[in-house]
Amino acid sequence: MELLIEKEEIKNGEIITGKVKGKLGKVKIYEARLQGDIVLKGWDDNKKIDYFFATEKSFFGYLSSKIGHPFFVVKDDIVECYIDYYDTEFDDYVEIEPLVILHGNVDMLVNVYSDMVKKNLETSFSNWNPVGWSCKWNCLTNFKESLDYAKKYPFEVFQIDFWYKNIGDWEPKFSSFEEIAEEIKSYGMKPGIWIAPFVVLEGSDIFKEKKNWFVKDEKGNPKKIYNINGKGLYALDLTNNEVEEHIRNIFLRIKNAGFEYFKLDFLFAGIVKGKRKESVTPIQSYRKGLKLIRDLLGEFIVGVRAPLLPSIGYVDGMKITNMSEKGLYGALRDVITRYFMNGRWWWNAPDFSLGNNISTTQKKLFFMTVGILNNMLFLSDSLKGNLENYLFKAALKLRGGKVFVKNIGAKGYEIKAIGTNIGDVRFRLCIETEKSEFYIE
Repeated sequence: MELLIEKEEIKNGEIITGKVKGKLGKVKIYEARLQGDIVLKGWDDNKKIDYFFATEKSFFGYLSSKIGHPFFVVKDDIVECYIDYYDTEFDDYVEIEPLVILHGNVDMLVNVYSDMVKKNLETSFSNWNPVGWSCKWNCLTNFKESLDYAKKYPFEVFQIDFWYKNIGDWEPKFSSFEEIAEEIKSYGMKPGIWIAPFVVLEGSDIFKEKKNWFVKDEKGNPKKIYNINGKGLYALDLTNNEVEEHIRNIFLRIKNAGFEYFKLDFLFAGIVKGKRKESVTPIQSYRKGLKLIRDLLGEFIVGVRAPLLPSIGYVDGMKITNMSEKGLYGALRDVITRYFMNGRWWWNAPDFSLGNNISTTQKKLFFMTVGILNNMLFLSDSLKGNLENYLFKAALKLRGGKVFVKNIGAKGYEIKAIGTNIGDVRFRLCIETEKSEFYIE
């Protein structure tokens, strides 16, 4: 391995660039001493932190993930900065993912970092920040009734989930794609659909008949990444030309049927480690597959369970938290502390299912926060329940402003938005105590 590193002083910190070649695994490109406790993280698995993290007085973040997977390992007061190339061999030098280390107040640094990523990757996404409803199991068997309920709300999109006989084959379970799209449009909403293009479910026709289409594990077997109702979910090899054609055909079929909004799930399958037909990193494979879909569709794309930095430029919205795993408090904290991505890299998509046991106070925290932060406003609760429509409409009035969040490293947050639909506003809240104060300035 040959690694050449350059360090350049910039305003508020330094930037680490360079190039590397050879057979590359996990390459440590830099090491530094930490000051203060960590208050913000990218994805975290307790062993490493992906993409970025911050203390109260510093910010460490990579500006891209085009070839390798960047991450940090923190040991006591030392941070080790790595890029994983998954044992791929490069005969010629490749540029490393740039790393910035910034110093100052974290409330300011998150926006500095976000702008640097935006400039480095020349981000591009839709100007449309949609509002809608995700029709899950609660509407599959009473589709028209759900459309009737949805008509009472200011939804722009009516998006269906799990409308297939099998994940991977993508044959509609009830009506045809054309019939579904036409019915939704007749209610004045854009048709949206859920699909997981990089995976196949055990038992599907594709899984039975196309064993050479999958990323392989160490023993040469298809790589399992997840379980759904006792069946394995397997990762497709996006460097396989037959897989590429399969993905192309599926998306052209659904797009031509009239769908205009696509929610792509289990995207992390594209970056799993394993053997592929082509000798590229999983990051390169993932970006190739996602670019194919972006170029085919030209429609609104939302990434779900997706790697953050490799997805920039290929999605219009990104699910940035998981309500079912983190609960209301954890999900709201993610929405607030990841606000700096919204409107710069994509539109943040909380994609909340509030449930029946949530109080009016908690609903207020959700709607006010998501509205002021100008996130995508999508719900998936049964529309038969009491969503308290006045809160939904209030959230819509709070959108459209330029946002700044104070006290990211604390328990109580202050959100300021300039130029919302009702003017300049300020929202102070503590998630744990459920106390909040709202001001029009």
